[in-house]
Amino acid sequence: MKRLRLLPLLLTAAMLFGCAAGPETDGAARIAAPKAAAVRGMKKDGSSVGEREKLSEGYRDALKAFCTRAAREGLGREETENEIISPVSLFFATAALAGTAEGKTRDELLQVLGMEEAMIEAETEKLLHNMNIDDSMGRLQAAGSLWLADAFAAAIDAEAAKAFADRYGMELWRVDFAAASAAKQLAAWVREHTNGNLGDAEAFQTDPQTALMLLNTVYYKDEWLDRFNADKTEADTFHNADGSETECDFLNATYGIHGFSRYENGRVGATVSSLQLKHGVMTFILPDEGCTPYDLLADEAAFAAIVSGDCEGGVGEVVWQIPKFDYAADTDLAAALRAMGVTAAFDPQQADFSALLNAESEMPLWVSGVRQQARISVNEDGVEAAAYTRIDYAGSPMPTGRADMILDRPFLYYISAEGGMLFAGIVNRM
Repeated sequence: MKRLRLLPLLLTAAMLFGCAAGPETDGAARIAAPKAAAVRGMKKDGSSVGEREKLSEGYRDALKAFCTRAAREGLGREETENEIISPVSLFFATAALAGTAEGKTRDELLQVLGMEEAMIEAETEKLLHNMNIDDSMGRLQAAGSLWLADAFAAAIDAEAAKAFADRYGMELWRVDFAAASAAKQLAAWVREHTNGNLGDAEAFQTDPQTALMLLNTVYYKDEWLDRFNADKTEADTFHNADGSETECDFLNATYGIHGFSRYENGRVGATVSSLQLKHGVMTFILPDEGCTPYDLLADEAAFAAIVSGDCEGGVGEVVWQIPKFDYAADTDLAAALRAMGVTAAFDPQQADFSALLNAESEMPLWVSGVRQQARISVNEDGVEAAAYTRIDYAGSPMPTGRADMILDRPFLYYISAEGGMLFAGIVNRM
């Protein structure tokens, strides 16, 4: 195993649209870019543009398992503040990280991902194609880039880096991490790929010792299949997790026939229902009175059953009352990855990230941190959300019941599209 130097590899996985890089600056320049991907979408008459690629069952199952566990391990760090992460963003970042690893480090990452590298490359290309959506109703896309430090050019195998970027459909950049302009360029790249929702230059404080950086971004904007009537939006009280109350605007709607489900196991209970978006679905999980979102997350079997739909289903009248919200969160996901089984990558004595280095290089390299920033906005029209993950290397049936989705106390939610859990979050306060 080659010994490598600490390499903060920044993997930004965020929900976004558009893949053009920012302009070249004194601190960075793009070396190569992937070929333009075909855009999918939907015309106003309901017909589709572009074909959806069929993902293998094994890949879909592994992706769902990873995202479910990432949501469970990544959330629950703040008991009174709002939280949001992007499980699929962390998946893209971890998959790219595995592509730069060798030996035990690589095997461990692949085990956490639940698939072999060949499947990751072949099937993720299909997933990225399916997520390349842009039409009058919404946008969804993931993009990535690999940044090579000028200061460590001698240790990096340029051809291996180009091959890696090509396999993963990523842009390839060179950058001087010691230059003040480097952080600005990285932030500009993220802003462009998250429609301006993320990309604060202060979040990209760079270290001259950084040798490589991986960025993977995703942006998502979508409309409700049935928009909420703004005339029915009314102020009401949200009961915050810390016991305080906040008056805020709530979206209101009642569906005479709508699906919902109930879960309870004697320890925890919740009512679950979903709302369709044009390109995805948003699922709300309302814990029973006396049960909190954290009780559900702490019960692994319960959370897995709720996400997989293994609940007592029903169809009937559903009364919706959803607070309008717009918030962002910055989450440290290093502990989440460790809990999922990634250990060697964080250990300077064990980590092996030599796949992009010259054969003679003896530069020690390990993961020094994993962070994710995300933002979400929900209103009468729909949902807009963005996230980026940073890894420093360093026909309806008859009604049978009723559900009141009165989300006036802390609740969980997640958004899914194209087989992946795009975002998961907890609303604790308004």
